[in-house]
Amino acid sequence: LNKDRRGFLWIGTGRNLCRYDGYSFLRLDSLQLGYCSGVSTDSKGDLYTSVDTRGIARIDRKTMEVSTLVHNNYDDQDTGNDLHEQGMVDSYDQMWVCDYTSVQRYDIARKKLFRYTFQTSKEASDVYQYASCFEDRQRVLWIVSELGLYYYDRKNDKLVCVLGLAAIYPENRIRIRLSRGSQDSEGNLWIGGYEYGLVKYSPSDHSFSVRKAGFEQNN
Repeated sequence: LNKDRRGFLWIGTGRNLCRYDGYSFLRLDSLQLGYCSGVSTDSKGDLYTSVDTRGIARIDRKTMEVSTLVHNNYDDQDTGNDLHEQGMVDSYDQMWVCDYTSVQRYDIARKKLFRYTFQTSKEASDVYQYASCFEDRQRVLWIVSELGLYYYDRKNDKLVCVLGLAAIYPENRIRIRLSRGSQDSEGNLWIGGYEYGLVKYSPSDHSFSVRKAGFEQNN
């Protein structure tokens, strides 16, 4: 889901892209995009989406013309370009997507793709993961991964793990698989986890807690 500057709500679905204006839904079947795993807007108001049939695509806000910026390629030996999913554009006009081995940043102005692989500990040699991204009110970009919680260090251009086996804080080095997160009014992050239920992370002191109520059946 993404709300643009004009108030339209854009929804990526399993078949295409939809727009809601507060009264009715408009299905953009004419675009023939297919499964849209992420949709977002840049500072100009143009739409960017990650679609299985194409890769990273841009939709002009005026003409609704679709252009593919980065193609999915299943035919070569590089598994890093098979998929570009969960796309979102941050406040710096950088589009973030994931595949099953890394997180990628597409610089819209420079038209260049950067790839970030995950560091693994001796206990976690498997880098297979799926991730989603969100930006908090302080403009920090967070990566919520099946390997843990990371943030993007813009100054040093790298991902930093704060919760998970590769965490920079020893007390936060636990095996944890996370799905999606958001920020509350006090600045805390609330993250859905697979085995752990609901996880609360406080960036101010790097502490975390797990709410297991209702998830007792999980092994």
